[in-house]
Amino acid sequence: MKKNYSKLLLALVFQFALCSSMLAQTSRQYSVLTWATVNESSPSITVHFEDDNLATSYQIYRKDLGSQGWGSPIKTMTSAGTGNLEYTDENVVAGKSYEYFIYKIGSGSFRGYGYLNAGINLEADHQRGTLLLILDKGVTDSIATEVEMMKLDLVGDGYQVVEYIVTPDVKHDSIKKHIEAIAAMYTNLRSIYIFGDVAVPYSGTYCNDNFYTVPPDGHKAGVGDHCGAWAADVYYAIPDGQWTDEDTVFYGSRYTWNQNDKGDGKYDEIELPGDVAYELGRVDLHNMGWIQKPAMDLLKQYIEKNHRYRYRIDKPYTRALIDENFNPSTEAFAGNGYRNFAAMVGQENIIEADFMNTLQDSTFIWAYGTGPGSFTSAGGIGNTKDFNTKQGAATFNFLFGSFFGDWDNFSAFLRAPLALENGGLTNAWAGRPWWHVHPMALNQSIGYCTKLVQNNVDEYATQFFRNNIHVALMGDPTLRMHMFAPPTDIQTSVDANRMKVTLSWTASTENVDGYNVYFAVNKYGPYYIANANLITGTSYTHNAVGTGTFYYMVRAQRKETTLSGSFQNLSQGPIVMVDNLVTSGVDALNHVEQFSIYPNPAADHVNIAFQTSDFIAGDMEVTDLNGRVMRQQAVRGIGSQVVEVDLSGLTPGTYLIRLLGNTRLLVKQ
Repeated sequence: MKKNYSKLLLALVFQFALCSSMLAQTSRQYSVLTWATVNESSPSITVHFEDDNLATSYQIYRKDLGSQGWGSPIKTMTSAGTGNLEYTDENVVAGKSYEYFIYKIGSGSFRGYGYLNAGINLEADHQRGTLLLILDKGVTDSIATEVEMMKLDLVGDGYQVVEYIVTPDVKHDSIKKHIEAIAAMYTNLRSIYIFGDVAVPYSGTYCNDNFYTVPPDGHKAGVGDHCGAWAADVYYAIPDGQWTDEDTVFYGSRYTWNQNDKGDGKYDEIELPGDVAYELGRVDLHNMGWIQKPAMDLLKQYIEKNHRYRYRIDKPYTRALIDENFNPSTEAFAGNGYRNFAAMVGQENIIEADFMNTLQDSTFIWAYGTGPGSFTSAGGIGNTKDFNTKQGAATFNFLFGSFFGDWDNFSAFLRAPLALENGGLTNAWAGRPWWHVHPMALNQSIGYCTKLVQNNVDEYATQFFRNNIHVALMGDPTLRMHMFAPPTDIQTSVDANRMKVTLSWTASTENVDGYNVYFAVNKYGPYYIANANLITGTSYTHNAVGTGTFYYMVRAQRKETTLSGSFQNLSQGPIVMVDNLVTSGVDALNHVEQFSIYPNPAADHVNIAFQTSDFIAGDMEVTDLNGRVMRQQAVRGIGSQVVEVDLSGLTPGTYLIRLLGNTRLLVKQ
């Protein structure tokens, strides 16, 4: 069903080359630059925002982060015309994350929008969920050492990493089925990270659709011919949605990759057919000939600069750049910078300057640039070759112009910043629709904000082409803004009985409040915190909780105060292995609260799902009805777990699944 955007689209005056006439209101005025300070002793949040001489009043709304609907304003204020205004909210609780919406109103059609995620001393996020890492097999074959570093960097930020290796010829629908299987096994699946040359889904019948008679960049048939299907990575992140491939032949595009025919594997949907469930990003640097480096070298380079950023070796300045090369209009493209950056770096640290030349010589954490575009360029910014020669990009980037929002093509401009030697960790086509990344100022990831934008229909101001298939993130979706130096040089020693592990480490080079030690039975997670209280020294002794090999990780923790409030921040976590441990307790399941098997009947594989409140270390057995053990598998960990058991080779019939005193019947087909 189409959403009710018709009045918006009818009101939109497309010049189709993404150029607009000058109006009185600037992109900055279409935005509300806002930030927060907090009082922790007597909990309150003061919302600050830049006043505007064209405004008459402001309405302030509040809701919990992640909730739906703003309700009624909690405060209405009159404009003073200049300077900054503020509102103090005393109805807040420490440890809770809030969102504020500031709506600016002026005479006639004058409007402005600002958003802020604020909170007081939010808890540390020790476990960020499961991440599915979809890897091009050529990558794992060519740069295995760097891929291992990337996986451990993801684990070191709190993710459990599950790997899925594919070749470029594996179709997108097959990949989607595997994602669904992983989601069934790991109910806390949060992120999907595509790395390398992996199938790109396509969807859309832009220009051939009665409602969407132009594509997102405005280049309809006869005026640029960018019609048909666009790259649609979001397909992978929607578990519940019907994707169809039924539309008739469409000839409105001059570009072969946009052609969309019935039954060709390119879908019809323009608006998303379901909710986006996973935070998704892609790093794909094949077919980037203008960068003049082999794809594998570029991917290796990306992993290395990502690592340097996470470990605080590279230290971008906390400032943001805006380069606006369209005349301000009612769409306020550069508002994607102004509206977001104030809460991240402060209004005084937003610099208006040339994109490429400024970033060539200086490091910025954020940048927004816009200008008339092609697949490989944006007017006033540069082209893909310029990215190669000038090496100019911020850590997190937004770029907007014609054509290059459809990014799966030769030397694509949207992918180009990721190919640089420094910076360029993410990029997105931000303008149609508007992007909202304000939660990053309070420790959310760029992937979290990408999902927020993809799902946005009317929760946040967005202008045009909201909830469409083309919204995508180029880059690692797990990246956060506030990194600091982790502990290093972790050493381990084990007592004579191999029942205790003592870890010691070199302290972080930055100010921290203490350290946390985590343990796991799988190198790629999940990791469980071992210490009950923050460790203020640089050593810790842990009693073995099971027999065999365990992995340990140490992360520094400190309270981070930003322009959105404060939160308990965690550094990256270096990992070490300790083997041949012996538990001093019973080497078995302590308590199984839930226990189920699926599918049942099963063919070659069955999943054993269970929930525990204590750490367990024991065995799961598959036996025949005479008690003979046919399969045995170690089970270790805590919380919700799923163990996959290989049944291939077993004779069809009835078997028993045993977890100590818990037994279930299994039918093998």
